[in-house]
Amino acid sequence: MSNSRHPAGLPLDIGVIEHRSFFLIDPAGQILDFSRPLADTFNAAKTVHSVFPGLLEEVIRQFGRRALADVEVRYANMTFWAIRIGADRFLLERRDDNAALQLSSELDTLKAQFQKVEKLAALGDLVAQLSHEVNTPLGVCVTTASHLTNRISDLERSFNDQKLSRGSMERFISDSQISAKLINSNLRRAANIIKSLRSLAHDIRRHDREKLQLLSFITDTVAQLSPITDKHAVSVSLDIPADIVVYHSPSALAQVVSNLIVNSIKHGFRNFTSNLPFNINIIVQRELDHIRVHYSDNGRGVPEDIRNDIFKPFTSGSKSDDSTGIGLAIVRDIVENQLEGVIEYVPSKQGACFSFTMGLRQ
Repeated sequence: MSNSRHPAGLPLDIGVIEHRSFFLIDPAGQILDFSRPLADTFNAAKTVHSVFPGLLEEVIRQFGRRALADVEVRYANMTFWAIRIGADRFLLERRDDNAALQLSSELDTLKAQFQKVEKLAALGDLVAQLSHEVNTPLGVCVTTASHLTNRISDLERSFNDQKLSRGSMERFISDSQISAKLINSNLRRAANIIKSLRSLAHDIRRHDREKLQLLSFITDTVAQLSPITDKHAVSVSLDIPADIVVYHSPSALAQVVSNLIVNSIKHGFRNFTSNLPFNINIIVQRELDHIRVHYSDNGRGVPEDIRNDIFKPFTSGSKSDDSTGIGLAIVRDIVENQLEGVIEYVPSKQGACFSFTMGLRQ
């Protein structure tokens, strides 16, 4: 077996890593790739079972106990660090007890690359959802236009056969008016979705600091997500003083707000039954040299077993989700490194609640 492959979707070629023992396996235990220190161990092996019997079963058992995508497993006299990649692969590192006390540069690089891929995936997922929403109004337009074409053909046939009556003409006019209104309203809806996509793409490219009127900017960002929030019947309420101005990257702020809202929909409201309408609240307060943003929803809330790890990379709030994390590690990175603030999870009796700060300086 050669370890020179670069598996599709993996952001780093494991085969080039030296001094650390990484290997990639599927749920059946097949060895997909490994780093150089494991060449002698895995070169003739096809499955992990022949090298570390029982290890895969223990890894799966650990993941089954906790909704995390990053676990540490003790096996014989060895320690293995394991992460879940999507739904069909596991990446493991064999450590000795001394090496486990330190983070290698290769491991840091690997985690950083995975987080970068997840960040791009989050943006891609958002754009994909907005793009998908265009299909519905355009589909209605196509169907209605086809119906109107058939009605015109029927009218023409009746006219040529000299069988056109006043009643059939009145029905045609009524059908045509309804069809025209339906096409017009759905074309406007499609145009608004496309406008949202263009606005989102524009904001993503705005990395430099700009003067942002916060109420206006967050209102626009929420409006860009309306095709998604409307589909899931989620309302977003804003309580933001009109005079607050910040100097930050529009791309960074838009991604924080977008990630939080999309996470609420995917993990808080999806498959959740409630007697109350789904709602997200964003409240902004001024505090000395910074502002504080309170974000909350009334969904199912954050599972208790991941609350302490919710801002760590690869923490998943859903075992069935193919993503490697719920994106809050990305939000924390942006808040701390670009918005000059901090973010925290706030315990709540209902739903999920987060609080983060942003600097006010120009």
